[in-house]
Amino acid sequence: MGRTEPCPWDSLFSDCVMGGEIYEIDHLAKLIDCKSLCGAQESSANSICEVGNSVASCFDLTQGGKEAVEDFITKISSDVRNVDALRQVCPNWKENVSFAFGQSKEDVQNALQNLQESQTRLDHTKQMILDAWNRNKATMDVFKDALEKSLDRFKS
Repeated sequence: MGRTEPCPWDSLFSDCVMGGEIYEIDHLAKLIDCKSLCGAQESSANSICEVGNSVASCFDLTQGGKEAVEDFITKISSDVRNVDALRQVCPNWKENVSFAFGQSKEDVQNALQNLQESQTRLDHTKQMILDAWNRNKATMDVFKDALEKSLDRFKS
């Protein structure tokens, strides 16, 4: 005989409870969407920095600045994991790196402070997700053990 009604435990594990509030996993995923870090919506094939050979040439940089940008991009590009993550979150990451090198000291300091605050919020969100996962895992383990012990009653 198949069960037609949902198991009462199914709904118990569909949400994460944090700080007394219930957050669905989709909501948590939106909290850690970092596309806003680089202002990227979608990558454009016609981006001015993708047309030429040098991304650094798109901004008003000194020759030393252009070399620093190219060296930095080359270094980052050597790590496939970095590049894959960057392409997913910020498709025009090279353009944004170049832009950062063309900013004033004050603008860079402000951007760095904003980024550090975003990292702090991201770390806090990660911890909240891990805490919720650990609570749910522990609860599931208890119920699994209880159900297995209950099944043991039927063994002869």
